[in-house]
Amino acid sequence: MEDSYLIKGGKPLKGEVVLSGAKNIGLKVLIAALLFEGKVELHNIPRIKDIMELIELLKHLGVKIDFSGNSVTIDPSNLSLNKVDMLYASKIRASFLLFAPLLYKFAKAEIPDPGGCRIGARSIDRVVEGLGALGITLDYHSNTGYYTATMNSKPRGSYSFQKSSHTGTELLIMMSVFGNGQIVIENAAKEPEIDDLMNFLNQSGAKIVRNENNITIEGVQKLHQEKPYSIAADRVEAFTYAVAGIATKGDVIISSIPKNYLSSGIEVLKKAGAGVEELAEDSWRFYYKPLQAVNVETTPYPGFMTDWQPLLAVLMTQAIGKSIIHERIFENRFSYVE
Repeated sequence: MEDSYLIKGGKPLKGEVVLSGAKNIGLKVLIAALLFEGKVELHNIPRIKDIMELIELLKHLGVKIDFSGNSVTIDPSNLSLNKVDMLYASKIRASFLLFAPLLYKFAKAEIPDPGGCRIGARSIDRVVEGLGALGITLDYHSNTGYYTATMNSKPRGSYSFQKSSHTGTELLIMMSVFGNGQIVIENAAKEPEIDDLMNFLNQSGAKIVRNENNITIEGVQKLHQEKPYSIAADRVEAFTYAVAGIATKGDVIISSIPKNYLSSGIEVLKKAGAGVEELAEDSWRFYYKPLQAVNVETTPYPGFMTDWQPLLAVLMTQAIGKSIIHERIFENRFSYVE
């Protein structure tokens, strides 16, 4: 059966894991690369469905892409379409971020209502307001399902998110790199994936600085890559292997994952009684010890990640006592138990 797996369990999982690059970084740097002059080389890009679908979308827009192993070379010079096809965009929510490179290339862009995981409502009202604050006009056409954006001059101004938005923060960062003067994004999302996007842009000439919840961008004239960029590891994958090792009474070592990527997850696992040991900088050992119930709620970073809670729920079936998991991000995240 398509998209199904037969798992023969009963064996402790033991060994050392080499993590893939983070999906939520890979998607964003592929899109941000369209802002650059010349070719862009990216490493540690995971070969997963979302990445492959985005690459097909970019090729449809005229972008030249070579994907070999886990390395991608992008040549955005032939970007030729400013309208994203509904078939491609419906598969992946990150397509909405294409407004940044398309507006800088064509001054007008059309993108359908974004797709993505059906785990709950993901209002883009904050994104629309943010673009408007920078001088971008964005209209929704209910008869076609498309958003049309127009940019008559370089973005300028500032915006404060009433509620932090991961996608909104990323889009406003991309829209601001060539902005008119200094642009400040207040109450910006704090996820480490956003900081990795900022590092990628800064390495190639952008001027972006984070100060706690605020991000300041000083507009530059161009972005040009001097050396390849390797994206950070995937913290969802890291937590998955950690839980798998603990749940199967195994012993798993995970390397190349910064502590701040896993800190809230590690805290919960320790509270539950699991074996957690820091071996070296960015290297961790997770192993089985008798588990006890915990109460957890998901919150934006640096809180417990919403993507981790289904994994924790499975693990807590092996714990003594009753655990309570409160999902505060997506109302349909518990659909996996139905």
